[in-house]
Formats: sequence, C-alpha cells, structure tokens
Amino acid sequence: MKHYFMRSHLTITFAIMAMIPILILGSFQVSQITHITQESNQNQRQTTYRLGDAVQDYHRNAVETLAATITASDATFRTRESLTLKLQSLQENLAGFTGIYVVDQNGTIKATHNAANGTLIGADVKERDYTKRVQTAQKFQQAYLYKSAYKLSRLFG
Repeated sequence: MKHYFMRSHLTITFAIMAMIPILILGSFQVSQITHITQESNQNQRQTTYRLGDAVQDYHRNAVETLAATITASDATFRTRESLTLKLQSLQENLAGFTGIYVVDQNGTIKATHNAANGTLIGADVKERDYTKRVQTAQKFQQAYLYKSAYKLSRLFG
C-alpha cells in the first residue's frame, strides 16, 4: 500500500512538473500569436486604405482627364452622343461607378454613361448641393449623389 501511495504521489508530482513548463510555454505562444495576428490585421487595414486611396486617385485622375478633354474639345465633340460614348468608355474601363453624368454650367444634365437612361438628360440639378460646390469652385469635382437609400451614384461636373 505504501508503495502504491508513493507511486501515485510521484506520478502526480511529475505530471505537475511537466504541466508547468507546458502552461508557461503555451501562454507565451498564445501571447505571440495574438500579437502577430493583431499586427497582421493592422497591416491589412493600412494596405486596404492605401489601395483604396490609390484606386480613388486613379478614378479621380481618369475623370479629371475626361473633364479636361470635354472642356477643351470643340462644340461638335460635345454632342450628347459623343459625350455618352466617352462616358461609356470611362464606365467600361473603370468599374465601380454606378452613374456618370456631365452637367453644364447651368446645372442641366447633358449626358449620362447609360444611353438607355435618357430620362435624366435635361434634368435640372442646379439647386443641388453638389452642383453648387462645382459652380463655386469653378473646376471639376467628384461628388456623391444618393438617389435612394439603396443606390449610390457619382456625379461629375
């Protein structure tokens, strides 16, 4: 009986002695994994923001180039059909825009990228906030136009 008691006592002691380093090393590993995961998440967030900024700058540059092209072109190239073709080309090359519009200095929509959606042509948007910002700045601006709670379009003047 004494031998059995000592044997169980030694077994428990060795088990405890073996568990202590495992628990210490395990805690250390969990701490390292948590730190690495947090660092990786932060890097992913920063990369996503930088990528988003790069895409936004790319879109802005493309639209500014289109706006400069339209402004510098002759009146014969500013027809609704010509503008629609230019906007469609921009829409095809730059995914992500749900609506691209050309608005004249009077606040009237002259063209849209979607030729089938002719109902917006001639719409008066001069009293809208984004049109006033364009007229005040006297230069191209990219603005967000909320048509409904579910659809977001971008307006370019």
